[in-house]
Amino acid sequence: MSSTVLHSTVPHATVLTSVSHPGALVRVLAASRELWARHVRFDPAAPHTAPVWTDDRHEAVVSAWLPGQASPVHTHLGRPGALIVLQGVLEETTWVTATDGAEPGRRHAVRRHLVAGEVRSYGAVHVHGLRNDGADPVVALHVLARP
Repeated sequence: MSSTVLHSTVPHATVLTSVSHPGALVRVLAASRELWARHVRFDPAAPHTAPVWTDDRHEAVVSAWLPGQASPVHTHLGRPGALIVLQGVLEETTWVTATDGAEPGRRHAVRRHLVAGEVRSYGAVHVHGLRNDGADPVVALHVLARP
């Protein structure tokens, strides 16, 4: 008689706590679909965000945007982190201050399109806005250092 053993793909807690860089941790958590998939909700009123995992150093949330939805511009001061796009294309807007050229000190927006599988890591000083500028729903997983 044979039996089938189903193994969870959620990493054991010791594996998760041994990963210290948010960019590496977000990849490990993204591979654990059963950890975050049940929390994905598409809300026509606003992007939906739900906590999915935490330890004493990091917390992870999953976010879902319908086409045209955007998060307000927000800051991650003192909270380095990373995000991975799990589905769709997410537009991120950040701001850069010119250090040379004709107008040093002038700030300008920089827009990036992050595609499924792409990781965006950021340091302890990060201000950005996120938007689903495409025609398909977007899902992303975020890992932040705990305050």
